[in-house]
Amino acid sequence: MKTPRLAPFLLLSGLLTSCSSSIQVENGHYGVKTRMGEVVEIITGPGTAQKSFLDHVVVFPRKKDIEIASPGQEPIRLSVDVVDPARFYALAAGQFEILVSYYERNTKQLSKEEATTVLLGKLNEPKTGIVAKMPNPSIQSGRAEARR
Repeated sequence: MKTPRLAPFLLLSGLLTSCSSSIQVENGHYGVKTRMGEVVEIITGPGTAQKSFLDHVVVFPRKKDIEIASPGQEPIRLSVDVVDPARFYALAAGQFEILVSYYERNTKQLSKEEATTVLLGKLNEPKTGIVAKMPNPSIQSGRAEARR
């Protein structure tokens, strides 16, 4: 008697589906789902991403204020908006800290003005998937007053 060859396949597919889960993507965040390194879905929060064990989901905020340290100077503060989550994922795996670390290393020999110009130029290139700008000065002064 022949054993059906389809049975192991059905068993394996049943195991794969039972190993799925869901990831919540909050309002103001993006979720990038990848399968074997390829972006397969972008989830704009609020929403839910269904994920099998072959998938990886990275969730990150759409907007974030970052600080780039400058040796012996005030840090450079930038407001970053993610406009293309797939490109931002390709650039920094969805981690703003990767951007900060990279640009701290690459601008540490520059004056604050030169570094700011370089940062705004490089971060606003279309391939980055983000828009970076100087934060609103009135917000900055409000933060300084709140710290006092």
